[in-house]
Amino acid sequence: MPGPNFMQQSKRLSLASNLYRPTRFYFEIPRLPFVVDGGAVSRGIVSSISDFEAEIFFSTETAFFPGRNIASEPYKTSGPVDEIPYESTYSGDLTITMRISQDFKERRAFEAWMDRVINQKRQTLNYPDSYRCEAFIKGYSTEEGEETYRARLTEVWPKSIGQVSVGQGLTDSVGVMQLQLAFRRYFVKGSGHDQPEDVPLDVADRPGEVDQLTRREVGDDRINMTPQQLWNAGYPQPNKFDPGGLSAIT
Repeated sequence: MPGPNFMQQSKRLSLASNLYRPTRFYFEIPRLPFVVDGGAVSRGIVSSISDFEAEIFFSTETAFFPGRNIASEPYKTSGPVDEIPYESTYSGDLTITMRISQDFKERRAFEAWMDRVINQKRQTLNYPDSYRCEAFIKGYSTEEGEETYRARLTEVWPKSIGQVSVGQGLTDSVGVMQLQLAFRRYFVKGSGHDQPEDVPLDVADRPGEVDQLTRREVGDDRINMTPQQLWNAGYPQPNKFDPGGLSAIT
């Protein structure tokens, strides 16, 4: 009896060369410089937005593409039990391991983002629209460097920042920290469910302050607008956007 028909060596080599290499990834949070409390540039955490985005990418040591499940409930009438699906669930928080530069700018940025969620001194909560944003995890091919997969995570916010280990015996090590980012769901590019990327920026509802938000690039110039100016200019407003400040926390 003949054995199994194994594929040719050339075919196996071709398939092996087409496997995804986990080092070919890119993680970004485009809105991070703006959702930190007070603004990353104005607080002196970063000198420029473009440099900070490049540094965050370099500092990200590990991430992962999230998983997805369909929750079900057993249903039995007669015979074997059937499973009835009823909702989508996701694989918990997004865990990121990040290297830390000497000025701790990465940690300071995420600490400031957490301050946007809840005031560390007064323990007051802010509106979700003011601190939640999107994050992207992208996979690239080895040879051409083309984007082959992209997951867009929605309503992302910082849930925890891990400790940074120090010690006399860590001479040849670099400082790292773990981040846990909560998210609501994710969409895969090209799946038919992914929304357009030009989503409105979140607007902070902080009493007594007028946020200066960089809305978008126009040609080679960046324009800074207040929430009221964004509204008057006809840009789409995020949920709960309130030009009159009626929803501000007192």
